[in-house]
Amino acid sequence: MELNFRFLTVDDLPAIKNLSDSMDMRNDPKIGETAEGIINDPLCDLYGAFAEGKLVGIGGLRTLAEHYAWIENVRIHGKYQKLGVGTKIFNYGEELARKRNCTIVAYQTVTENKGSCRIGEKLGFKRSHEMTSFYIRQEKEFYIQRKKNLIQTEDMPNLEPIQTREALSLMRKIPNAPTEEICIGWAYRPLIASIFDNNPDMNFFILEDALALEVRERNLETREIQLVKAIIYGNEKNVLSLLHKIRGRNKNIEWIFCLVPETLVSTIEGTDFKYGRVWNGKKNIVVLFKKHL
Repeated sequence: MELNFRFLTVDDLPAIKNLSDSMDMRNDPKIGETAEGIINDPLCDLYGAFAEGKLVGIGGLRTLAEHYAWIENVRIHGKYQKLGVGTKIFNYGEELARKRNCTIVAYQTVTENKGSCRIGEKLGFKRSHEMTSFYIRQEKEFYIQRKKNLIQTEDMPNLEPIQTREALSLMRKIPNAPTEEICIGWAYRPLIASIFDNNPDMNFFILEDALALEVRERNLETREIQLVKAIIYGNEKNVLSLLHKIRGRNKNIEWIFCLVPETLVSTIEGTDFKYGRVWNGKKNIVVLFKKHL
């Protein structure tokens, strides 16, 4: 299939919505609802693949740092899946990254998205990081436990964020901590201080030999915090205490997500957090694929 590529504009929003509506649950969040914000984002170029003038695929290339590019928002029209469109979307993103003199290009998917994983492996990307997702709805669980005095948030010392550079320095002493990229929920970011310094909704916390990156996600319209993601690494003896402190700090937020490496999965299994699930009911394991150019 011959494809033509170009950057997308707001004039393409009707075609993007049509593509979005053709997809299944893997179109989450729906690109038809988020495309306008992405198009207006100066750090991301949203591009389209066209077959005989019809939009059949979408991809985005985000510049994370001078040398680091990130492929995201890959969506394929429901009638054009398994026809090689996805591979060409990734190839075009890599081509853009090379033109910008990037030395690394990466993307995130979930282990259950077999097609996305196969494309990465086929194109020379290396699987380098996996995080398992858990969640809790505090309105139903956390508040009940507080009433039963199972969690005494009032007695918890205040948890204060530490400076990014201090966190990056201490990270070398944290068991199983990342060395090059860190999970931020449904994506990864290189461990470059400026990326986190410029985002007040990303904060690092340390409790002895456990580390957490707290990521607060806001409603695009109201700017209210709608959920919190706690990405946690370290010694299992201190991980739960750190997680409880993160929950106490966000006690008015209904949804708390926790993402941990494989070594901490059994620790979180013993709590009231539940496994995050993907469209087929399997565990939500977020995986990083990376390629050196």
